[in-house]
Parts: sequence; structure tokens; C-alpha cells
Amino acid sequence: MRMLAALTNGRQVMVPAAVRFQAMPAGIRAEVVLVLADARSGALLWRSTPFAIAATPSAALAAAVARILPISTEFMTHSITLIPGDGIGPEVTDATLQVLAATGLSFAWDRQLGGMAAVEATGDPMPEATLDSIRRTNLALKGPLTTPVGGGFRSVNVALRKEFALFANVRPAKTIVPGGRFDGIDIVLVRENLEGLYIGQERYVEVNGDPHGQAESVAIVTRANSERVIRYAFEYAVRHGRKKVSLVHKANILKFTTGLFLEIGREIAKEYEGRIAFNDLIVDNAAMQLVLKPEQFDVIVTTNLFGDILSDEISGLVGGLGLAPGGNIGETAAIFEAVHGSAPDIAGQGLANPSALILAAAMMLDHIGEQVAADRVRARWSSPRSSPTGSAPATSAAAHPPRSSAVPSPLGWPEVPCSDCGRRVPDIDFNERCPDCQKRWRRRVTGWPVVRPWLVGRSRRRGA
Repeated sequence: MRMLAALTNGRQVMVPAAVRFQAMPAGIRAEVVLVLADARSGALLWRSTPFAIAATPSAALAAAVARILPISTEFMTHSITLIPGDGIGPEVTDATLQVLAATGLSFAWDRQLGGMAAVEATGDPMPEATLDSIRRTNLALKGPLTTPVGGGFRSVNVALRKEFALFANVRPAKTIVPGGRFDGIDIVLVRENLEGLYIGQERYVEVNGDPHGQAESVAIVTRANSERVIRYAFEYAVRHGRKKVSLVHKANILKFTTGLFLEIGREIAKEYEGRIAFNDLIVDNAAMQLVLKPEQFDVIVTTNLFGDILSDEISGLVGGLGLAPGGNIGETAAIFEAVHGSAPDIAGQGLANPSALILAAAMMLDHIGEQVAADRVRARWSSPRSSPTGSAPATSAAAHPPRSSAVPSPLGWPEVPCSDCGRRVPDIDFNERCPDCQKRWRRRVTGWPVVRPWLVGRSRRRGA
């Protein structure tokens, strides 16, 4: 633990602020909360929460500490599986990687195939190499995937959820551009991800000689999975300062399946009484209320099928699936994605909007404890200095042609030269140096690996 209290550059100091333990079905989860503070003013500059799960508290804590001890490589390098996807996937992924690189965080990307790209290369839409990579990193960022039609291929997204027990699908929807049909939308939908009608237990029954005379599907709702996802929704509300959880069901008709879901929800709500308000709505009414008075909703939790439908509805309130990020959360793994399709008809034309995947990447940063970087990405994305469709300054285009990319400057952010090497990078107020030069500068001056360079140097503000 000696590294945790070491001065990083004579002015910033990194210390462990807290250690938290939580009992989970998979074992004991230990989190070590690290903070980077200004040694003179005491101001908090950065926070991270590496965690690990093991059979005992001591083993979990040792594993969590082991994630932050190695300083021979880049400090706090995050290993992440990257699946660019199909159609516009590679384009929006490249744009998102530019944004993440500008944060100054250190990532080790393991590029893997999925969808049609994987079928063409390996004959399998989800190759074992991709699954092995996610098992190793426990974290993935995924572009849109196309599931081949016919041929017995299962849905890639459903397969990933089952393989890694990603029990909660988190779909936030927030108003970005004011003045639209709906203003002030800020809703998070938490969808049960593994059960219900999506378990794939279906069959045909012969009727009067017709082998397809009747079709049957089985819906499974278990107490264990329902309790897990509902409790996750309440804990999400607590962690993010939310005020209310609304449970959506159809218990007036589906009395056993969604009736059980509602029963468990009411039981858990009592544990949060006085902290988080709770109400429940029949799905018909919930769908109507979302377009009549969406401001009444905060966090919604519901079953698989209803969540699939309502999550797209709330995305429509803020502009559609092109602005809709998603996170699939499990106890030991998580996959973050753009939920829109692969749009092959516009692939390669530079028309794709990377917003959904950029916002999904911000959710991923939250998940790995990089809240400051996540908030900066969201804030900078929601209020760019120049419109994505606006013209750049007259001198910049001629003197500095854009880098070769399907999306040369994500969301129209102006590019500025690095003060050391002159390479042009998106100006997101992180630092006057590009990430590579910042790393070299820190090693030369302090001998330490890079520690969040945009917080160590002075921010560059255009016109200042």
C-alpha cells in the first residue's frame, strides 16, 4: 500500500479514502476508494474505486489492492474488450476511442469480432476468442451487431447476456437539446435481462393436422433474479441521488409471473422507505403516462419484455435510439453498448452519429470508478463549443486538415495543437498536451507514471 500515499508530483497526493465490503451471491465484493487531492488546497481532483470479488473479505481486499499496485506499467490501465461491430459500428467506435483517448486515461483495448464481421471471419457470430476476452477483462464496449438471419444463429446480444449473467439492462434517457416536444426528461430504466418471455422456451403444437396450429412460449420469473434486479434499481437510485423507483407490471392479468415481480418489489421498497419513494403502474398506464407526463418518472424497473418496449419509448422522448446508450450489468462482468442498429445503408459515408456509443462509454467510465472523466465527457458532449454542423474557423481547415477518420472531430469539437508535438487533438479542456506527450512529460519531470494528466496540468481554454 506504500504507493497509495506517495506524492505524485509534489503538489498532488493520492490516498485511500475508504474500503467497502458487500456480500454478493458470487462472494464478497471489496472496493478501495482512492482519491487524488491537491496537497496545498485539499481540493479533490480525482476518484477511483477498483474492486474485486472473492470468497473471503481478506482475499477480496487483496485482489482489489492488486489491481492498483503495479506501477511498472501505465498507472491504472483499464483492460477492456472492444467489439467495433457491423455497419456503422467501426466508425462510431473510432470516434468514441478518440474521445476516450482525450480523457488521458490509460486503456488496453483487446479488439475482438462479433456479429456479421465474425461470421465472415470465423463462421460464428460470437467466436470463442471474443468470449474468452470478456472473461479475462470482465468489461466490454460494443458497437452495434447484426445477427445473421436464419441458419440457426441465436441473437448475439441475448447470448452475451446469458453467457455472463448480465441480469440488469440499464437504459438512461435524458433531454439533450431543449425546445423539443419533451423537455427536462431524465429517466433511467432498469430492465430484468435474463428471464420472462425471452428465455427462448417455445414450441409448436399440432392442431387438426396442422403442425403449426398453435404456438406456445413460456415465461419464467424467479424470486432470486427478480429480487436481484429490483434491489439493483433501488441501489442505483441511492448511488445517483435519485428520488423514486417506479415498478411496471401486468399483475392484473399475469398474476403469477409479473404478480411475483410486483410482490417482491413491494417487499424491497419497504427497506428503502424514507429514502426512495416507490410506486407501481400497470404497463398499459405506464406507456401512456410516459408520453403524457414523463417528468413524473425517475427510475423505472420492470421485466424483460416490458423493459425492451418501454426503453425504446423513453429513448423516443429524447430523440431516438441514436442518443440511447445502454449498459448490461452482471455481478462480475459488464458490457456497454449503443443500442441502435448497425445501419449498413449509411456505413462508410461519414454520416453516422457516435453519440450513443460515446454516452455508453461514459457509463462504462462510471462503472470502473472514473466518475470525473465520465462527467467531463457527458458535460463536454452535451454542450460542444461549436455545432457539429457549424463551420470551423476559417484558418483551421486550411492550416490543419482533419485527421483521417470517418468522424474526424467527434461531435464537431474543435481540434487544437499539442503544445509539445503539435499533433491536433479534440479540445475537450483536459490539457494543453496530447495524452502521449503528457505521459512523457510526467515521467521526465517526476519519474512517476501518468496520473490523470488533464487534472495535473492547467486546462487550456480557447480565447483565454
